[in-house]
Amino acid sequence: KANYQKLLVIDGVRSTFPGFALSLIYNAVTLKVEGSSTKEKQQSVFHSQLVPYVHFYPIDSLDMEQSLRSAYAYLENSEIAEEMSRRSTQFAEEMLTPCALEKYVVLLLKGYEAKAKMGSRPPREGMTKL
Repeated sequence: KANYQKLLVIDGVRSTFPGFALSLIYNAVTLKVEGSSTKEKQQSVFHSQLVPYVHFYPIDSLDMEQSLRSAYAYLENSEIAEEMSRRSTQFAEEMLTPCALEKYVVLLLKGYEAKAKMGSRPPREGMTKL
């Protein structure tokens, strides 16, 4: 039997960003229940770079029981589970550092700046350009 942990992350009304990010660091397999909301995908800095079945195991919120059965059957292979947990931890260690997050924020602000220049209008009273 494999002796690794499985962590369940469930999308809800609020973003699960902190919980999801932490689950990637724990050297465990993350079972991520994907909600119908795209809120988290919009808020999550790194979500688009994560690959299902590589960094986490996706669970269908409409059929959780069957999805969890499939996940446990798939993860019975300890080599697959260990590789998934290794990749998710490696991703977190590389992409969820303060430096990596700072680079993301800089790119985000540059994107906003470019959009603002396209529709350039004078700053509101009391506001100055940076």
